[in-house]
Amino acid sequence: MTWEWILTGIMAAAILWLLLDRRHGLSAGPGITDSQYEALRQELAQLKESQSLSGQSLDWMLETVDGMSRIMNRSKSRGMWGEYQMELLLENYAGTRGRIWDRQVTLANGKIADAALLLPGSRQVLCVDSKFPMDNFLRMDEDPRYEKLFAQNMKKHIDDVAQKYITEQTAPLAVLFVPAEGVYQYILSDCPDLFDYSLRHHVMITGPGTLTGVLTILGQAQRDWYRAEHRPEIEAGLEKLQEEAARLSDRCEKAERTFSALSDQLHQSAVTSRKMRRKLDELLEGGDLS
Repeated sequence: MTWEWILTGIMAAAILWLLLDRRHGLSAGPGITDSQYEALRQELAQLKESQSLSGQSLDWMLETVDGMSRIMNRSKSRGMWGEYQMELLLENYAGTRGRIWDRQVTLANGKIADAALLLPGSRQVLCVDSKFPMDNFLRMDEDPRYEKLFAQNMKKHIDDVAQKYITEQTAPLAVLFVPAEGVYQYILSDCPDLFDYSLRHHVMITGPGTLTGVLTILGQAQRDWYRAEHRPEIEAGLEKLQEEAARLSDRCEKAERTFSALSDQLHQSAVTSRKMRRKLDELLEGGDLS
């Protein structure tokens, strides 16, 4: 991988951040606004002229911008991207699917959760649903009334999660995952009422960072539970290993004693051999064969 492609990747990540972060001036238009898109095109063209980027890299960057813009401005595409990010976090921090989590879990009420976390020592599951509330979030800079609409959208998401994914089959709590850290941080800092509302409805709102924390804690709890649940078997196994270690130690000591005895015998044999050789040499040199 050349430095040019490394630079291209860094710029792509920066553009994705701009697409997700309203504080960088994104407006309500479809994707990046015309002026922002043109400014970005000019910047890339300047890089090409200064030979910082090749024509191939420039074309790839513009295609990336268009592609991410289309994804972020289509509700279904955003949802699929959010689920992909959620599954990526689950695989990285909760291990292989099927151990302590699974995807697209169908509940007894017919509802399908994006993912379900298996709780240690319980047949119940903790449902995780991914929501990507971007539409009104991106329009807030244009008109403050969209802040209220954004809050209403979030409350509806909370209600849906609570109604669908909190049942007798599940834990008395569900997780609403917001894939965009910028959106989650806005809720955290500017919408405290939403958190109060979600807690009253037994729904925990998480972003990528906090979901990682939840998965880490759950994984540790799962390991602790397994050790506690299988303590007799673990202790029996340790005792057996201790017995095997004692037998191995005895055998090593016996082998050491045997080796020491053999070493002494070998030394004595070597001494006798040297004496015999000297005697033979003396006899041959003196000619005395009697």
